[in-house]
Amino acid sequence: MLWLLSLLSFRCLSCHILVLLLKVKKLISTCWMCVDSCELPWLPSACQHAKHSLQRHASTATDNRRARLSPHHTQAAKLAAARAYVRKSWQYKGTGKASAAAVLASFHARHVPSGGPRGLRAEAAALIEKHQLDDTFYIYDLGNTARLMQAWRGAMPRVAPFYAVKCNPEPALLRLLYALGAGFDCASKAELECVLALGVPKERIIFAHPCKRATDLRYAREHGIKYTTFDTASELTKIAGGYPGVGCVLRIRCDDPDARVPLGLKYGADPSEGTALLAAARDLGLSVVGVSFHVGSGCKNLSTFTAAIEAARKIFDAGSALGHDMTLLDIGGGFLGRFDDHGHVMFGDIARTINAALAQHFPADGGVRVIAEPGRYFAETSAALFTPVYGKRDRPAAEGVHKDYWLTGEAGRGCWVGCGRLGLLSLGLLR
Repeated sequence: MLWLLSLLSFRCLSCHILVLLLKVKKLISTCWMCVDSCELPWLPSACQHAKHSLQRHASTATDNRRARLSPHHTQAAKLAAARAYVRKSWQYKGTGKASAAAVLASFHARHVPSGGPRGLRAEAAALIEKHQLDDTFYIYDLGNTARLMQAWRGAMPRVAPFYAVKCNPEPALLRLLYALGAGFDCASKAELECVLALGVPKERIIFAHPCKRATDLRYAREHGIKYTTFDTASELTKIAGGYPGVGCVLRIRCDDPDARVPLGLKYGADPSEGTALLAAARDLGLSVVGVSFHVGSGCKNLSTFTAAIEAARKIFDAGSALGHDMTLLDIGGGFLGRFDDHGHVMFGDIARTINAALAQHFPADGGVRVIAEPGRYFAETSAALFTPVYGKRDRPAAEGVHKDYWLTGEAGRGCWVGCGRLGLLSLGLLR
C-alpha cells in the first residue's frame, strides 16, 4: 500500500517523537507534576524506575540517618535525588525544564535520534508494519516544539508567546507549550475550557475574538478571564452588559496584502476609528488596557509589522489622553516556524524588525507588556500527517501524465487529489 506523507518544512537534525494513532489507538494522558514543586516527587510513568530506585536508596540511607534527620530533611533529600534523576533524562536535556520533561514522559514520547523527513518516514514505516495500519495518523515532533520556543525566547525576549489554540489543539502540544512558559490565545468557549483545564493562570490567557457570543462572554466572566478584544462599538455595548470588568484590547487593522491568510476583511478597526472607539469605551465605563493587531497568517512583508507597531503607539497615546491605563500590546500572529538545512529556526529577520520597532515606539522601560499570538509558528512543523493512498490513476495529458490519487481523509472519509504532471509536489510517497 502507498502512504502519503505531508511534511511542512520539516528540516530538523533530531527530534522527540510523540505518536498519535487516530482511530487505531486512543492515547490517554496521565497526570504529571513538576518535580520542582514542594510536594512529594510522584514521577510520571517513564520515571517510575527512578522512583523505585529512589525508594530503595532512601530505605537504606534513611534507616542509617533517621535519628539525625528530621522529616523535613528526609523529604528534601528525596526531592533532591528525584531532581537529579530527572535532569539526567533525555526529556529534561531536550527541554531544559522538569515540568516539560514530565509532559513528554506522561504522553510516552519516544526519542528518535534521526529526525527530519528521513527519520519520520522510518518511524512511520515501523508503525505501519507493527500495527498493520490502514488509516490516517499523525506523528508529532515535540522536539521541534521545544526548539521553536527556545528560538523565540532567544530572538524576541520581550515578547511573550500566547499560542493560538485554534491552530492545533492537540493536548500534548498544549501541555508542552504550557510547561515551556507559553500563554494562550483563545477564540471560543471551547478553547477557554481547554486551557483552563490545564491549570493555565488567567494572566496567561487572552480571549482574542473581537465578536463574541454572549454565552462565551458569560463564561469568560465566570472564570475571571482578564483580557478580551473588540473592534466595534456594538461589541463594546455587549461587553458592558456581559462583562464590564474585563480588560478591553482594541484590535486595529494592519494587513500584509501578501499574507497567506489576510484577516483584515473580518476583524480589526481602521486606525482612524481608534479615538472614537476609545471614547465610546470610556463613556460605557469600560477599561481599555491595550491594542492588538494581526498582520495575517504567513506574513511576507516585514515592514507591515513596523507600520502596525507605529499605529499601535498612536492608539496608546490617544487612549492615555482619554484616561485609559494602556499597558498591553498584542502584536498578533503571522510568524512562520521553519528550519534551515542545518536544523536552525529561520526567525532572524522578522525578530530584528519587530525588536527595532518595539525599541523605537515601546521602549523596555515604558511599562508595557508585549505578547504575540503565534499559531502556525509552533504547529506547522510539529506534526506530520500520514494517510493511505487507496487508489491511483495515470491519465495522458498534453504535457506528460496527469496523476490522480484517492486518499483516506478525516473520520475515514475518502478524498481525491489531482496532481497534474508534476505529481505530489510538496507531498512525499511512502511505500
